[in-house]
Amino acid sequence: MDLKPDQIELLKAKYLDHAEDLRFRINFDFKLLSGFVTLNLVLAGWLTKNPLATVWFQIGFALFIGGICGIAILLFQRNYRRRRVVVDIMQNMNEAFRFDQDGAFRNEGPINPKSNVQTTYWMPWYICIVILFFLAQIFIIFSTPPCLVG
Repeated sequence: MDLKPDQIELLKAKYLDHAEDLRFRINFDFKLLSGFVTLNLVLAGWLTKNPLATVWFQIGFALFIGGICGIAILLFQRNYRRRRVVVDIMQNMNEAFRFDQDGAFRNEGPINPKSNVQTTYWMPWYICIVILFFLAQIFIIFSTPPCLVG
Protein backbone atom coordinates (compact mmCIF):
# COMPACT_ATOMS: atom_id res chain seq x y z
CA MET A 1 0.00 0.00 0.00
CA ASP A 2 1.39 3.36 -1.00
CA LEU A 3 1.00 6.19 1.46
CA LYS A 4 -0.42 9.57 0.52
CA PRO A 5 1.60 12.71 1.34
CA ASP A 6 -0.73 13.70 4.21
CA GLN A 7 -0.48 10.19 5.67
CA ILE A 8 3.31 10.35 5.47
CA GLU A 9 3.35 13.70 7.29
CA LEU A 10 1.03 12.38 9.98
CA LEU A 11 3.08 9.21 10.48
CA LYS A 12 6.27 11.26 10.57
CA ALA A 13 4.86 13.56 13.26
CA LYS A 14 3.59 10.60 15.30
CA TYR A 15 6.93 8.83 14.89
CA LEU A 16 8.77 11.86 16.28
CA ASP A 17 6.30 12.06 19.19
CA HIS A 18 6.79 8.40 20.03
CA ALA A 19 10.57 8.67 19.70
CA GLU A 20 10.51 11.53 22.21
CA ASP A 21 8.21 9.52 24.50
CA LEU A 22 10.64 6.59 24.34
CA ARG A 23 13.57 8.88 25.25
CA PHE A 24 11.53 10.27 28.14
CA ARG A 25 10.72 6.78 29.43
CA ILE A 26 14.36 5.68 29.32
CA ASN A 27 15.44 8.88 31.08
CA PHE A 28 12.68 8.44 33.68
CA ASP A 29 13.89 4.92 34.51
CA PHE A 30 17.42 6.20 34.96
CA LYS A 31 16.29 9.04 37.22
CA LEU A 32 14.03 6.74 39.25
CA LEU A 33 16.82 4.22 39.77
CA SER A 34 19.31 6.96 40.66
CA GLY A 35 16.91 8.54 43.13
CA PHE A 36 16.05 5.18 44.66
CA VAL A 37 19.70 4.25 45.17
CA THR A 38 20.50 7.70 46.59
CA LEU A 39 17.58 7.57 49.03
CA ASN A 40 18.57 4.10 50.19
CA LEU A 41 22.18 5.12 50.72
CA VAL A 42 21.09 8.17 52.74
CA LEU A 43 18.73 6.06 54.87
CA ALA A 44 21.41 3.41 55.40
CA GLY A 45 23.87 6.08 56.50
CA TRP A 46 21.32 7.55 58.88
CA LEU A 47 20.49 4.13 60.31
CA THR A 48 24.14 3.35 61.02
CA LYS A 49 24.45 6.55 63.06
CA ASN A 50 20.99 6.34 64.67
CA PRO A 51 20.04 2.73 65.43
CA LEU A 52 16.38 2.11 66.12
CA ALA A 53 15.54 1.70 69.82
CA THR A 54 12.79 -0.92 69.80
CA VAL A 55 11.61 -3.83 67.71
CA TRP A 56 8.49 -1.83 66.82
CA PHE A 57 10.61 0.99 65.38
CA GLN A 58 12.58 -1.60 63.40
CA ILE A 59 9.41 -3.21 62.06
CA GLY A 60 7.91 0.17 61.21
CA PHE A 61 11.05 1.31 59.42
CA ALA A 62 11.23 -2.01 57.55
CA LEU A 63 7.62 -1.47 56.41
CA PHE A 64 8.52 2.08 55.33
CA ILE A 65 11.45 0.78 53.27
CA GLY A 66 9.20 -1.95 51.85
CA GLY A 67 6.69 0.71 50.80
CA ILE A 68 9.38 2.72 49.03
CA CYS A 69 10.56 -0.43 47.24
CA GLY A 70 6.99 -1.33 46.27
CA ILE A 71 6.37 2.11 44.80
CA ALA A 72 9.62 1.93 42.84
CA ILE A 73 8.71 -1.49 41.44
CA LEU A 74 5.23 -0.27 40.44
CA LEU A 75 6.70 2.76 38.67
CA PHE A 76 9.24 0.59 36.83
CA GLN A 77 6.49 -1.84 35.74
CA ARG A 78 4.18 0.95 34.58
CA ASN A 79 6.96 2.57 32.59
CA TYR A 80 7.99 -0.79 31.12
CA ARG A 81 4.45 -1.51 29.89
CA ARG A 82 4.14 1.92 28.29
CA ARG A 83 7.58 1.65 26.69
CA ARG A 84 6.61 -1.70 25.14
CA VAL A 85 3.50 -0.08 23.64
CA VAL A 86 5.58 2.77 22.22
CA VAL A 87 8.13 0.35 20.72
CA ASP A 88 5.33 -1.71 19.13
CA ILE A 89 3.78 1.44 17.63
CA MET A 90 7.14 2.54 16.26
CA GLN A 91 7.70 -0.89 14.72
CA ASN A 92 4.28 -0.63 13.05
CA MET A 93 5.28 2.76 11.67
CA ASN A 94 8.51 1.25 10.33
CA GLU A 95 6.39 -1.28 8.48
CA ALA A 96 4.10 1.47 7.16
CA PHE A 97 7.13 3.36 5.83
CA ARG A 98 8.41 0.02 4.45
CA PHE A 99 11.69 0.38 6.32
CA ASP A 100 11.69 -3.38 6.90
CA GLN A 101 11.32 -4.40 3.23
CA ASP A 102 14.19 -5.36 0.95
CA GLY A 103 14.74 -2.97 -1.91
CA ALA A 104 12.21 -0.36 -0.79
CA PHE A 105 14.86 2.32 -0.30
CA ARG A 106 18.17 0.66 -1.11
CA ASN A 107 19.36 -2.38 -3.05
CA GLU A 108 21.36 -4.15 -0.32
CA GLY A 109 18.50 -4.76 2.09
CA PRO A 110 16.02 -3.04 4.38
CA ILE A 111 16.83 0.12 6.35
CA ASN A 112 15.53 -1.44 9.53
CA PRO A 113 15.74 -5.25 9.22
CA LYS A 114 13.56 -7.58 11.27
CA SER A 115 16.63 -8.73 13.19
CA ASN A 116 17.03 -5.15 14.46
CA VAL A 117 13.64 -4.90 16.18
CA GLN A 118 14.78 -6.71 19.33
CA THR A 119 14.67 -4.19 22.18
CA THR A 120 16.48 -4.63 25.48
CA TYR A 121 14.28 -4.02 28.49
CA TRP A 122 16.13 -3.39 31.73
CA MET A 123 13.15 -3.72 34.07
CA PRO A 124 14.14 -7.18 35.43
CA TRP A 125 17.54 -5.76 36.38
CA TYR A 126 15.93 -2.72 37.99
CA ILE A 127 13.70 -5.02 40.05
CA CYS A 128 16.77 -7.03 41.13
CA ILE A 129 18.47 -3.80 42.27
CA VAL A 130 15.37 -2.77 44.24
CA ILE A 131 15.20 -6.17 45.94
CA LEU A 132 18.93 -6.11 46.68
CA PHE A 133 18.64 -2.70 48.35
CA PHE A 134 15.57 -3.85 50.28
CA LEU A 135 17.47 -6.84 51.64
CA ALA A 136 20.46 -4.64 52.49
CA GLN A 137 18.20 -2.20 54.37
CA ILE A 138 16.56 -5.05 56.27
CA PHE A 139 20.00 -6.30 57.24
CA ILE A 140 21.01 -2.82 58.45
CA ILE A 141 17.74 -2.32 60.34
CA PHE A 142 17.87 -5.64 62.19
CA SER A 143 21.66 -5.95 62.58
CA THR A 144 21.63 -3.95 65.83
CA PRO A 145 19.60 -5.66 68.54
CA PRO A 146 17.14 -3.22 70.10
CA CYS A 147 18.05 -4.21 73.66
CA LEU A 148 21.63 -2.89 73.18
CA VAL A 149 20.48 0.53 71.98
CA GLY A 150 19.89 3.50 74.22
